[in-house]
Amino acid sequence: MGLLSDPNRRRALISLLTRLNTPICVVCYMAGVAWFMGLAFEPFTLRTYMSENAMGSTMVEERFPAGERALATGREFAAHKKRAGGMPVDWLVKTMRARGLEVFTQSFSRTLPFPDENKERYMVKGTNVYGILRAPRAPRTEALVLSAPCSPGDNNNQAVGLLLGLAHYFRNQIFWAKDIIFLVNEHDLIGMQAWLEGYHHTNTTGDHLLSPINKPHQQEQQLCPWSSAVMLSPVWT
Repeated sequence: MGLLSDPNRRRALISLLTRLNTPICVVCYMAGVAWFMGLAFEPFTLRTYMSENAMGSTMVEERFPAGERALATGREFAAHKKRAGGMPVDWLVKTMRARGLEVFTQSFSRTLPFPDENKERYMVKGTNVYGILRAPRAPRTEALVLSAPCSPGDNNNQAVGLLLGLAHYFRNQIFWAKDIIFLVNEHDLIGMQAWLEGYHHTNTTGDHLLSPINKPHQQEQQLCPWSSAVMLSPVWT
């Protein structure tokens, strides 16, 4: 077969590639950068996917389809809060259970070092309501907390509606790797601190909790302080 090939033509091709090595490398590099940047555009994105499960961006919808449901839930929450004159605990428990969550409540009290701005009281009492969405394929050692405070007046009603809307939407997904906790806390940061202390069995303030968080399987649901994350929903009016 060596007799049928032309060695001069092969040497000429190698010589050409050697002379144009630098321009060819630059052109290929620029083409790769341009193609990578082009993946951000929708026509290219729809034809690409992630083969790594931990980076499965194609499993997530780009738009939240339950916006109207969240708005309606926010209005319903505002009506029940106005009727109850505060935190509508029974309605929240019923609504979270209807969305398939494991629902728990926590009653707490805190002694403030200074008077409250609204009622000038040193003792603050309240109730936190939270529901847990169990991850179907996880050992229940980590969790993500989504929280929206129940603020007085008409403040933050839509944030609670969005929280419950997300709970309904997340319940229909199957790819969660962590438990997701949906928390509606009373008295803003005071209720959040009480919930964290009760959940992690710690007490950094020295105040008395009226009742601990009722977790039926404490060993199974125990979270390590370094394995949880807290996200506060924005205050919407």
